[in-house]
Amino acid sequence: MKKIAIVFLGLLSIIAASSCSIMRGLEENLTISVRAKGDLIFSGVVNSFNNAILPKIDPSYIDEGMKFAGYTIDSDWNVEKGIDLLYKQGGLIRYKDIKKFAYNGNVEFFSQFVTQDTDIAEKHYLVVGWYNKIKTSGLDDKRIEKLTPLLTNFLVSKGATSEDLSDFIIKGYEGDVGTIGGKINEDGYVDVFIGAGANLKSTGGVNYIDRYAADKNYGDATKRYVYLLREKPVARLVYDYFSSDEFYSIFE
Repeated sequence: MKKIAIVFLGLLSIIAASSCSIMRGLEENLTISVRAKGDLIFSGVVNSFNNAILPKIDPSYIDEGMKFAGYTIDSDWNVEKGIDLLYKQGGLIRYKDIKKFAYNGNVEFFSQFVTQDTDIAEKHYLVVGWYNKIKTSGLDDKRIEKLTPLLTNFLVSKGATSEDLSDFIIKGYEGDVGTIGGKINEDGYVDVFIGAGANLKSTGGVNYIDRYAADKNYGDATKRYVYLLREKPVARLVYDYFSSDEFYSIFE
């Protein structure tokens, strides 16, 4: 019995060693390098089992009147080539997504900058943001679940198509006002925001086109505001919708 056990364990060792060898063979490494104005600011390795996260840009690289657009694999990128080619700071880099860009086992990313007034936000039919902090905003997932079909029907009544609705997003933001403000600015695509107080700009740093104080409480939450962050017809319609009785029905 001991001899059989020894032979069996030996076979397991061979199988395990072979499996490790196969896995190592599948693990092809790519080195990624990130540059800002010629400086190497990050280097890492990705493969089928390991990802990398793009670094936050140091503000010292951002000239006055400019803003950081993102990272690209195209060193000669400009906004006319499209924002779809941009990778966000803090973005996850996966081997399968970049292997086609590799040259001699390397992929290089370049920091890109645009003027402050350049629109580099993702484009959607409509994005409604809400403050996901019920004690402060009066909003939570259950109330947003009630809101979604009401708002969808409203959009249809205003001419929204099925294609439009497939690009309609309602997104919650968590944290204190400074935190949600940073997230809203980083996303850059929120059209209308509900549930915040009067300090979304002063504390959160979010610029807005228009705003009004809600004339009713959001459940137990008081002194809530509706913000129009991006000017376009559908956003203006929804901005006004948030003063309707139908909207306030979600708090009943």
